[in-house]
Amino acid sequence: MAIGLGLAFGNQAFAAETAAIVLDADTGAILHAEAIDQPAYPASLAKMMTLYLTFKSLKKRDLLPQTRLTASARAARQRPSRLGLRKGDRLSVEQAILALVTKSANDAAVVLAEGVAKSEPAFAERMNETAARLGMQKTHFQNASGLHDREQISTARDLALLAGALFRDFPEYAPYFAVRKFRFGNRTYQNRNRLLESYPGADGIKTGYVRASGYNLAASVRRGKTRFIGIVLGEKSPDAREKRMRSLFDRAFRRAAALERSWEIHVGGVTRLATAHLVASSAARRVPDLLHRADLAIATVRKAEGVFYRAHFTGIGEPLARKACDNLKQNGIACDIVSPFQAKRVARAWTNS
Repeated sequence: MAIGLGLAFGNQAFAAETAAIVLDADTGAILHAEAIDQPAYPASLAKMMTLYLTFKSLKKRDLLPQTRLTASARAARQRPSRLGLRKGDRLSVEQAILALVTKSANDAAVVLAEGVAKSEPAFAERMNETAARLGMQKTHFQNASGLHDREQISTARDLALLAGALFRDFPEYAPYFAVRKFRFGNRTYQNRNRLLESYPGADGIKTGYVRASGYNLAASVRRGKTRFIGIVLGEKSPDAREKRMRSLFDRAFRRAAALERSWEIHVGGVTRLATAHLVASSAARRVPDLLHRADLAIATVRKAEGVFYRAHFTGIGEPLARKACDNLKQNGIACDIVSPFQAKRVARAWTNS
Protein backbone atom coordinates (compact mmCIF):
# COMPACT_ATOMS: atom_id res chain seq x y z
CA MET A 1 0.00 0.00 0.00
CA ALA A 2 1.63 3.23 -1.11
CA ILE A 3 1.44 6.36 0.99
CA GLY A 4 1.99 8.56 -2.03
CA LEU A 5 5.50 9.81 -1.43
CA GLY A 6 8.15 9.79 -4.13
CA LEU A 7 11.64 9.02 -2.85
CA ALA A 8 14.99 8.80 -4.55
CA PHE A 9 18.28 7.14 -3.77
CA GLY A 10 21.07 8.38 -5.98
CA ASN A 11 19.56 8.41 -9.46
CA GLN A 12 17.13 5.59 -8.68
CA ALA A 13 13.62 6.58 -7.66
CA PHE A 14 11.54 4.42 -5.37
CA ALA A 15 8.15 4.77 -3.75
CA ALA A 16 7.53 4.74 -0.01
CA GLU A 17 5.33 1.68 0.29
CA THR A 18 4.53 -0.29 3.39
CA ALA A 19 6.86 -3.16 4.20
CA ALA A 20 6.76 -5.62 7.06
CA ILE A 21 8.60 -8.60 8.47
CA VAL A 22 8.25 -10.82 11.53
CA LEU A 23 10.99 -13.25 12.44
CA ASP A 24 11.75 -15.66 15.23
CA ALA A 25 14.66 -14.11 17.11
CA ASP A 26 16.13 -17.48 18.11
CA THR A 27 15.93 -19.38 14.83
CA GLY A 28 15.90 -16.52 12.33
CA ALA A 29 12.84 -18.08 10.67
CA ILE A 30 10.77 -15.49 8.78
CA LEU A 31 7.10 -15.79 9.75
CA HIS A 32 5.82 -12.88 7.65
CA ALA A 33 7.40 -11.09 4.72
CA GLU A 34 6.12 -8.17 2.70
CA ALA A 35 8.45 -6.11 0.50
CA ILE A 36 11.24 -6.89 2.96
CA ASP A 37 14.06 -5.97 0.56
CA GLN A 38 12.43 -2.80 -0.72
CA PRO A 39 14.59 0.30 -0.07
CA ALA A 40 13.18 2.63 2.56
CA TYR A 41 14.27 5.47 4.77
CA PRO A 42 14.76 4.13 8.31
CA ALA A 43 14.10 7.44 10.10
CA SER A 44 14.77 6.98 13.82
CA LEU A 45 15.09 3.21 13.45
CA ALA A 46 18.67 4.18 12.55
CA LYS A 47 19.11 4.90 16.26
CA MET A 48 19.10 1.14 16.82
CA MET A 49 22.57 1.08 15.28
CA THR A 50 23.59 4.07 17.41
CA LEU A 51 22.53 2.08 20.45
CA TYR A 52 24.24 -1.09 19.18
CA LEU A 53 27.58 0.73 18.99
CA THR A 54 26.97 2.41 22.34
CA PHE A 55 26.28 -0.96 23.96
CA LYS A 56 29.44 -2.31 22.35
CA SER A 57 31.44 0.51 23.95
CA LEU A 58 29.81 -0.20 27.32
CA LYS A 59 30.61 -3.90 27.04
CA LYS A 60 34.26 -3.08 26.24
CA ARG A 61 34.21 -0.56 29.11
CA ASP A 62 35.33 2.22 26.82
CA LEU A 63 32.32 3.99 28.32
CA LEU A 64 30.40 3.45 31.55
CA PRO A 65 26.70 4.17 32.10
CA GLN A 66 27.66 7.00 34.45
CA THR A 67 30.25 8.53 32.08
CA ARG A 68 29.38 12.21 31.58
CA LEU A 69 29.29 13.44 27.99
CA THR A 70 29.26 17.05 26.80
CA ALA A 71 26.96 18.32 24.08
CA SER A 72 28.81 19.88 21.16
CA ALA A 73 27.59 22.69 18.94
CA ARG A 74 26.71 20.02 16.35
CA ALA A 75 24.55 18.16 18.87
CA ALA A 76 22.84 21.37 19.96
CA ARG A 77 21.92 22.18 16.31
CA GLN A 78 19.95 18.98 15.74
CA ARG A 79 16.35 19.34 14.64
CA PRO A 80 13.49 17.86 16.71
CA SER A 81 12.79 15.52 18.25
CA ARG A 82 15.32 16.66 20.85
CA LEU A 83 15.98 17.21 24.54
CA GLY A 84 16.88 20.83 23.90
CA LEU A 85 20.55 20.47 24.80
CA ARG A 86 22.75 23.53 24.48
CA LYS A 87 26.45 23.52 23.72
CA GLY A 88 28.31 22.55 26.88
CA ASP A 89 25.37 20.78 28.54
CA ARG A 90 26.29 17.46 30.13
CA LEU A 91 24.44 14.19 30.51
CA SER A 92 25.42 10.64 31.32
CA VAL A 93 25.65 7.83 28.81
CA GLU A 94 22.67 6.18 30.45
CA GLN A 95 20.62 9.37 30.21
CA ALA A 96 21.47 9.64 26.53
CA ILE A 97 20.46 6.01 25.94
CA LEU A 98 17.11 6.58 27.64
CA ALA A 99 16.61 9.78 25.68
CA LEU A 100 16.95 7.76 22.45
CA VAL A 101 14.70 4.95 23.59
CA THR A 102 11.85 7.15 24.89
CA LYS A 103 12.03 10.63 23.37
CA SER A 104 14.03 9.60 20.26
CA ALA A 105 16.15 12.66 20.91
CA ASN A 106 18.37 13.58 17.96
CA ASP A 107 20.68 15.80 20.01
CA ALA A 108 21.32 12.91 22.43
CA ALA A 109 22.08 10.63 19.45
CA VAL A 110 24.87 12.96 18.33
CA VAL A 111 26.19 13.18 21.89
CA LEU A 112 26.51 9.38 21.94
CA ALA A 113 28.08 9.28 18.49
CA GLU A 114 30.73 11.79 19.52
CA GLY A 115 31.26 9.99 22.82
CA VAL A 116 31.91 6.70 21.02
CA ALA A 117 33.80 7.85 17.92
CA LYS A 118 34.80 11.49 18.59
CA SER A 119 32.75 12.76 15.62
CA GLU A 120 29.46 11.90 13.96
CA PRO A 121 31.04 11.27 10.52
CA ALA A 122 33.50 8.83 12.09
CA PHE A 123 30.61 7.21 13.93
CA ALA A 124 28.68 6.82 10.67
CA GLU A 125 31.65 4.90 9.25
CA ARG A 126 31.45 2.52 12.21
CA MET A 127 27.70 2.20 11.67
CA ASN A 128 28.27 1.04 8.10
CA GLU A 129 31.11 -1.29 9.03
CA THR A 130 28.90 -2.90 11.65
CA ALA A 131 25.95 -3.11 9.28
CA ALA A 132 28.10 -5.04 6.82
CA ARG A 133 29.30 -7.38 9.57
CA LEU A 134 25.73 -8.08 10.65
CA GLY A 135 24.71 -8.95 7.10
CA MET A 136 22.67 -5.80 6.46
CA GLN A 137 23.36 -5.93 2.74
CA LYS A 138 21.11 -3.09 1.58
CA THR A 139 21.71 -0.54 4.31
CA HIS A 140 23.72 2.67 4.33
CA PHE A 141 23.91 5.08 7.25
CA GLN A 142 24.75 8.78 7.05
CA ASN A 143 24.06 9.94 10.61
CA ALA A 144 23.42 8.72 14.13
CA SER A 145 19.90 10.11 14.52
CA GLY A 146 17.99 8.97 11.46
CA LEU A 147 17.22 12.53 10.40
CA HIS A 148 16.39 12.44 6.72
CA ASP A 149 19.22 12.02 4.24
CA ARG A 150 18.57 10.73 0.71
CA GLU A 151 21.57 8.40 0.98
CA GLN A 152 20.51 6.88 4.28
CA ILE A 153 18.48 3.78 3.42
CA SER A 154 17.67 0.35 4.72
CA THR A 155 15.11 -2.44 4.35
CA ALA A 156 12.70 -4.26 6.63
CA ARG A 157 14.89 -7.37 6.47
CA ASP A 158 18.06 -5.47 7.42
CA LEU A 159 16.39 -3.60 10.27
CA ALA A 160 15.01 -6.87 11.64
CA LEU A 161 18.54 -8.30 11.61
CA LEU A 162 19.73 -5.27 13.56
CA ALA A 163 16.92 -5.41 16.11
CA GLY A 164 17.54 -9.10 16.65
CA ALA A 165 21.28 -8.50 17.03
CA LEU A 166 20.65 -6.00 19.83
CA PHE A 167 18.86 -8.62 21.92
CA ARG A 168 21.29 -11.39 20.96
CA ASP A 169 24.56 -9.53 21.45
CA PHE A 170 23.64 -7.27 24.38
CA PRO A 171 20.98 -8.99 26.50
CA GLU A 172 22.26 -7.15 29.55
CA TYR A 173 21.23 -3.81 28.00
CA ALA A 174 17.97 -4.96 26.40
CA PRO A 175 15.89 -3.82 29.43
CA TYR A 176 16.54 -0.23 28.36
CA PHE A 177 14.12 -0.74 25.49
CA ALA A 178 11.26 -1.50 27.87
CA VAL A 179 11.65 1.71 29.89
CA ARG A 180 8.32 3.49 29.66
CA LYS A 181 9.29 6.97 30.81
CA PHE A 182 12.42 9.03 31.36
CA ARG A 183 12.89 12.21 33.35
CA PHE A 184 15.49 14.77 32.32
CA GLY A 185 15.67 18.20 33.81
CA ASN A 186 12.16 19.19 34.80
CA ARG A 187 10.41 17.14 32.10
CA THR A 188 9.24 13.54 31.86
CA TYR A 189 9.20 11.84 28.48
CA GLN A 190 6.95 8.87 27.69
CA ASN A 191 8.16 6.05 25.47
CA ARG A 192 6.61 6.48 22.03
CA ASN A 193 6.30 2.73 21.51
CA ARG A 194 2.73 2.31 22.71
CA LEU A 195 2.87 -1.46 22.29
CA LEU A 196 4.62 -1.49 25.67
CA GLU A 197 1.31 -0.47 27.20
CA SER A 198 -1.08 -2.39 24.98
CA TYR A 199 0.45 -5.68 23.81
CA PRO A 200 1.24 -8.56 26.21
CA GLY A 201 4.91 -9.45 26.17
CA ALA A 202 6.06 -6.35 24.29
CA ASP A 203 9.51 -5.23 25.50
CA GLY A 204 10.81 -2.68 22.96
CA ILE A 205 12.30 -1.56 20.61
CA LYS A 206 12.04 1.73 18.53
CA THR A 207 9.71 4.08 16.66
CA GLY A 208 10.60 6.29 13.71
CA TYR A 209 9.12 8.97 11.50
CA VAL A 210 10.20 11.49 8.92
CA ARG A 211 7.92 12.80 6.20
CA ALA A 212 9.80 10.86 3.52
CA SER A 213 9.54 7.53 5.34
CA GLY A 214 6.09 7.46 6.85
CA TYR A 215 5.60 5.91 10.28
CA ASN A 216 8.04 3.11 11.10
CA LEU A 217 8.16 0.72 14.02
CA ALA A 218 10.60 -1.93 15.21
CA ALA A 219 9.09 -4.07 17.94
CA SER A 220 9.99 -7.05 20.09
CA VAL A 221 7.63 -9.33 21.98
CA ARG A 222 8.51 -12.23 24.22
CA ARG A 223 6.23 -14.88 25.66
CA GLY A 224 7.84 -17.80 27.42
CA LYS A 225 10.87 -18.88 25.42
CA THR A 226 9.61 -17.31 22.20
CA ARG A 227 10.76 -13.89 21.00
CA PHE A 228 9.51 -12.33 17.79
CA ILE A 229 11.03 -9.28 16.11
CA GLY A 230 8.77 -7.21 13.90
CA ILE A 231 9.41 -4.32 11.53
CA VAL A 232 6.69 -2.18 9.95
CA LEU A 233 7.71 0.59 7.54
CA GLY A 234 5.82 3.33 5.74
CA GLU A 235 2.51 3.38 7.59
CA LYS A 236 0.31 6.47 7.53
CA SER A 237 0.01 7.12 11.28
CA PRO A 238 1.23 5.94 14.69
CA ASP A 239 -2.08 4.12 15.19
CA ALA A 240 -1.74 2.36 11.82
CA ARG A 241 1.78 1.11 12.48
CA GLU A 242 0.86 -0.20 15.93
CA LYS A 243 -2.37 -1.82 14.73
CA ARG A 244 -0.43 -3.52 11.93
CA MET A 245 2.25 -4.78 14.31
CA ARG A 246 -0.31 -6.20 16.73
CA SER A 247 -1.99 -8.03 13.86
CA LEU A 248 1.31 -9.47 12.61
CA PHE A 249 2.36 -10.60 16.08
CA ASP A 250 -1.06 -12.20 16.70
CA ARG A 251 -0.69 -14.15 13.45
CA ALA A 252 2.88 -15.17 14.34
CA PHE A 253 1.83 -16.54 17.72
CA ARG A 254 -1.00 -18.50 16.12
CA ARG A 255 1.46 -19.97 13.66
CA ALA A 256 3.94 -20.76 16.42
CA ALA A 257 1.22 -22.57 18.37
CA ALA A 258 0.45 -24.67 15.29
CA LEU A 259 4.13 -25.43 14.79
CA GLU A 260 4.41 -26.59 18.40
CA ARG A 261 2.17 -29.46 17.35
CA SER A 262 4.32 -30.24 14.30
CA TRP A 263 7.35 -31.97 15.79
CA GLU A 264 8.49 -35.21 14.21
CA ILE A 265 10.18 -38.46 15.23
CA HIS A 266 12.36 -40.11 12.59
CA VAL A 267 13.01 -43.84 12.93
CA GLY A 268 15.08 -46.14 10.75
CA GLY A 269 17.10 -45.42 7.66
CA VAL A 270 17.04 -48.74 5.81
CA THR A 271 17.57 -49.88 2.24
CA ARG A 272 14.22 -51.65 1.79
CA LEU A 273 10.79 -50.06 1.85
CA ALA A 274 9.22 -53.12 3.49
CA THR A 275 11.79 -53.00 6.27
CA ALA A 276 10.98 -49.34 6.91
CA HIS A 277 7.32 -50.28 7.41
CA LEU A 278 8.33 -53.03 9.83
CA VAL A 279 10.51 -50.60 11.80
CA ALA A 280 7.60 -48.13 11.97
CA SER A 281 5.19 -50.82 13.17
CA SER A 282 7.66 -51.98 15.81
CA ALA A 283 8.14 -48.41 17.08
CA ALA A 284 4.39 -47.81 17.25
CA ARG A 285 3.89 -51.05 19.23
CA ARG A 286 6.63 -50.15 21.73
CA VAL A 287 5.03 -46.83 22.70
CA PRO A 288 1.36 -47.09 21.61
CA ASP A 289 0.16 -44.64 24.25
CA LEU A 290 2.49 -41.97 22.82
CA LEU A 291 2.36 -42.51 19.07
CA HIS A 292 -1.21 -43.67 18.46
CA ARG A 293 -2.31 -40.18 17.40
CA ALA A 294 0.75 -39.43 15.27
CA ASP A 295 0.61 -39.48 11.48
CA LEU A 296 3.01 -41.88 9.78
CA ALA A 297 4.84 -41.37 6.50
CA ILE A 298 7.63 -43.39 4.95
CA ALA A 299 10.15 -41.03 3.34
CA THR A 300 12.83 -41.81 0.80
CA VAL A 301 16.14 -40.17 0.03
CA ARG A 302 18.61 -40.79 -2.71
CA LYS A 303 22.28 -40.57 -1.78
CA ALA A 304 25.47 -41.44 -3.61
CA GLU A 305 25.59 -44.78 -1.79
CA GLY A 306 22.01 -45.70 -2.69
CA VAL A 307 18.33 -45.26 -1.77
CA PHE A 308 17.21 -45.29 1.87
CA TYR A 309 13.81 -45.32 3.60
CA ARG A 310 12.83 -43.86 6.94
CA ALA A 311 9.66 -43.68 9.04
CA HIS A 312 8.42 -40.22 10.05
CA PHE A 313 5.91 -39.89 12.90
CA THR A 314 4.48 -36.38 12.51
CA GLY A 315 1.94 -34.00 14.00
CA ILE A 316 2.96 -34.30 17.66
CA GLY A 317 4.08 -31.75 20.23
CA GLU A 318 7.59 -31.34 21.55
CA PRO A 319 7.08 -32.90 25.04
CA LEU A 320 5.38 -35.96 23.56
CA ALA A 321 8.05 -36.31 20.86
CA ARG A 322 10.86 -36.23 23.42
CA LYS A 323 9.15 -38.70 25.74
CA ALA A 324 8.36 -41.12 22.89
CA CYS A 325 11.91 -40.98 21.55
CA ASP A 326 13.37 -41.59 25.01
CA ASN A 327 11.14 -44.65 25.40
CA LEU A 328 12.11 -45.95 21.97
CA LYS A 329 15.80 -45.63 22.78
CA GLN A 330 15.26 -47.52 26.02
CA ASN A 331 13.73 -50.28 23.89
CA GLY A 332 16.73 -50.35 21.55
CA ILE A 333 15.18 -48.39 18.67
CA ALA A 334 17.26 -45.44 17.46
CA CYS A 335 15.30 -42.28 16.71
CA ASP A 336 15.77 -38.57 16.07
CA ILE A 337 13.58 -35.68 17.21
CA VAL A 338 13.04 -33.02 14.55
CA SER A 339 11.68 -29.54 15.30
CA PRO A 340 9.28 -27.83 12.87
CA PHE A 341 12.05 -25.64 11.50
CA GLN A 342 14.45 -28.58 11.15
CA ALA A 343 11.68 -30.52 9.41
CA LYS A 344 11.55 -27.89 6.69
CA ARG A 345 15.24 -28.39 5.98
CA VAL A 346 14.95 -32.18 6.09
CA ALA A 347 12.05 -32.02 3.66
CA ARG A 348 14.34 -30.57 1.01
CA ALA A 349 16.21 -33.87 0.96
CA TRP A 350 13.50 -36.38 1.89
CA THR A 351 10.35 -36.90 -0.14
CA ASN A 352 7.34 -38.98 0.83
CA SER A 353 7.18 -42.29 -1.01
